[in-house]
This record gives sequence, structure tokens and C-alpha cells, in this order.
Amino acid sequence: PPHRGGGPPPAGSTTAMSVLTEIADLESILGTARAWPFIDAGRTALFGRSQGGLVAALEAFRRPAQVAALVLWYPALRAPATVRARFGTRAAVPGTYAARVDGRDIVLGRRYALDAWDLDVDAALGRLRAPVLLLHGDRDADAPIEASEAAARILPDARLERVAGAAHGFGDELLTAALERTARFLAWSGVLESAGESQ
Repeated sequence: PPHRGGGPPPAGSTTAMSVLTEIADLESILGTARAWPFIDAGRTALFGRSQGGLVAALEAFRRPAQVAALVLWYPALRAPATVRARFGTRAAVPGTYAARVDGRDIVLGRRYALDAWDLDVDAALGRLRAPVLLLHGDRDADAPIEASEAAARILPDARLERVAGAAHGFGDELLTAALERTARFLAWSGVLESAGESQ
């Protein structure tokens, strides 16, 4: 489902969206899903792409007992640091500004920068205990692979898999391979049953 401000209408204006509003939306979705009797809370995995990867990682940090595995495709883990570097001080953040988020050029509101300002992504990553798969293209200019390389060094249990030739996003045969890698990781982590297991 779309996050507030994270997609086309009716998701809303991108100027009202921030990492924290997306975390709140994810918490609402997870709360609803956990109430369903057919959900195995012990086998819950979070998946996120780009900014969604940052959101998923921060939610896994906030709810460690509820996340068995984490899959991040080309995560925008440096978004808070980028905001701080761009503006220097909170007072310098304008009411709206142009930015590249999730591989597209959009207009963000002041709330985005202020909500991201104090997020310490490295501290959150260092305290994650769930296994993490990072899939990242080696030609990603929007969220450079160096952020995932640094995350793999910080995370206690991480696998970084480079996707040769991929930019910000996977398409065609790269998407198929990424889905296969993700399924293997989730089976290995116990979230998905392997083909040999009975239901």
C-alpha cells in the first residue's frame, strides 16, 4: 500500500511525507496484519526498496522482537546525513525543496528534513539482530552502493549482494535474479518454507 505522500494520488502530497510518517504507516500496517489469525508473528520479514529500505531498517530496530528478517534493495540509508549536509542547520531548511527520492525528482516539505535530522541510522543498524540481506546495484547513482557496504560492516548479521550493472532499481532479468536471491535468503532465515518443507 502507498505511504502518505509516497506515491501518486490518493497517497497525498510529497510535502507532507517524511521517513517518520512512513514508519508510522508501516507500524499501522504491521499492527493490523499481526491481528490476523493466519499471520505467524515469529516469521515476519520486512522488505524495503530505496527510502522504503531505510524505513524498514528503522522499524526493525524499533520492533526487534517482531522482525525475523530484513531485506533491503538499494536502501537510501544516507538520507538523514544527506539532509544535514545539504542544509547545515535546521533553520536553513526551506518550506519546500526539490530532492531525489526513490529514484524520482519530487518536492519535499520542511517536515521531511526536520524529521530526518536526528535519525542515527548507523546506531540503529548496529543494534539490529535479525539477519539482513542487502541487494544493491553497483551503478546506483541515487543511493550509492557505498552506503550498503558501510551498513554490511555495521550490521551484526548481514549479507551484501552486489547486482552487477544495476542502477537504482532492478528490471527485467535483474529483477528476476533479485527476487530469486530474496526468496533464497528468506528460506535460509526461516521466514519462508523451502520447497522440501511441508505446510
